[in-house]
This record gives sequence, C-alpha cells and structure tokens, in this order.
Amino acid sequence: MEDGRLAYNFPIEHQTEVVQLVMEKGREYGLALIGSRALLSLRLEKGYGSWGREYSPEYSPYESVLDRFVKLDKGEFVDRDWMVDASTQDRKWLLTCFAVDVDEQDAVGGEPILCDGEVSGIVTSASFGHTIGKSIALGYIPPAKRQSRDIKIEIIGKAKDAKIVTEPLVDPSGSRTRS
Repeated sequence: MEDGRLAYNFPIEHQTEVVQLVMEKGREYGLALIGSRALLSLRLEKGYGSWGREYSPEYSPYESVLDRFVKLDKGEFVDRDWMVDASTQDRKWLLTCFAVDVDEQDAVGGEPILCDGEVSGIVTSASFGHTIGKSIALGYIPPAKRQSRDIKIEIIGKAKDAKIVTEPLVDPSGSRTRS
C-alpha cells in the first residue's frame, strides 16, 4: 500500500503470481504444497477430529473428547445450562481412534464398527497414515464397547481387525507441535 502498510488481499488475477512468489521464497525453508488427503492423513495420525465429521451438534464435547476445553466455572455463556447437564450425564458415544489391519483398501468414513460381533458404531474419518505406515480410523462407539476384546471395521464387506489407540500415533507428547 502507498502508506507503507502491507496489503493482505489482492486482485484474483494475481493469485498464481503470488503463490509462485511465496513458493520461491519458501523453498529454502522446505515449503511445499500438500493436498487435502495428506492433511487428512496427518490429522488422523495426531488423532485430531474435524468439524462436520467428528465434531458436530450431534455429539457433546464430552463425547467428542473435547471436555478439556470446557470451563464451566468461567461464568455465563451460551448454552451453559445444557453443558452442565451434559457434563453429569452418561456419555452415549465416545470418539475413538483405531489402527486398522488392512491389506488393500483403507476405510474412508461411514463404515460400521463391530465390537464383539455386533455393529456398535460408525467410522467418521479414515485414511492411511503415511508417517506411521498404518491405516487409521476415527469413529464413535459407546464407552462400554471400548472394553471389547474383538473390534473390527467393515471395509467393502470385509471385517478387518482394529485396535483402539489411546494416544496420538505421531508425537504423542505434542513436543513437535509446540516447537
């Protein structure tokens, strides 16, 4: 801008030129373009959910394992009474991460989760985790089903063995995220 301030928007016809400049300047720092499938893989390796899949009005923060962000003692806020009620009720569902033993096809979302032979939940997001070399799925099951001895995810009509993962598969301490 003429007054010396940076402009944060620009005409659309300069979009390609700006991206090329950013990529050129970022090359020395290892900047690279990645696609949405790569982001999906990375977020699942960290156990991060996504709005509209894992996080939605269908599930309370207590079911979505987001309760650490709920501060009931901070004063009034929208739907505080509902949140207080939700904090004292039994959870119907619990967001759970799974490592899935696949030989060909990874889950993609929408597949049934079988616990001890019965359909107990649904996969919300899934992908191959390229950093760890394993297939990963996030989904909701009833909390009591986390004790199941036999967990499977049905992928294209075939029940595949799955194990519950209780901490992020990559950087469980979060030290890389905070560095």
